[in-house]
Amino acid sequence: MTIFANAGLASRDVEGFWQRAIRVDVEGVLVKVLSLEDQLIHLCAHAHYHSYTQPNCFSDIAFIVRDHAAQFDWERLRSRPYGSKRLKWICPS
Repeated sequence: MTIFANAGLASRDVEGFWQRAIRVDVEGVLVKVLSLEDQLIHLCAHAHYHSYTQPNCFSDIAFIVRDHAAQFDWERLRSRPYGSKRLKWICPS
């Protein structure tokens, strides 16, 4: 069974999402979930979709980065094409 909860984001790179998906055990059942990098992109896209008006969007991003920062391949994430553009990083100086 294939389920996409967010067809707008998933339709951008369905093949890549499946290739990068990881398997996790949910009560004895192995299921595929987005890779950490794809999950972060999804959370950022979701925040953008809501015009950055929902505080929980920021907390979700903060929690995934806080809890999994060492596991991210930041260079690959930074340089990966997303749609027709590369991800743009905005960092305070």
